[in-house]
Amino acid sequence: MAGSELRQQWSGQSFVIDFRGSVMKVRIDDSCTACGLCVETCPEVFQMGDEIAEVVVEGVPPQFEDAAQQAAEECPVEAIEIE
Repeated sequence: MAGSELRQQWSGQSFVIDFRGSVMKVRIDDSCTACGLCVETCPEVFQMGDEIAEVVVEGVPPQFEDAAQQAAEECPVEAIEIE
């Protein structure tokens, strides 16, 4: 990964990967209905939590930015925010 530092950590039951230098940030708000569409679209960024979907990266790797954007656009309740 050119110019990116990879750091891994445990966050609760989720495994979080932090791609330093990533520009795109993603979060899921409380309106999530846990339909799982984001997980199907981009499992490298999203996973199902106990109640709602969760983001498992602290910066979307460039190769998954298009899929993360697609997941946000297709979310039926617009619960995914992209920065």
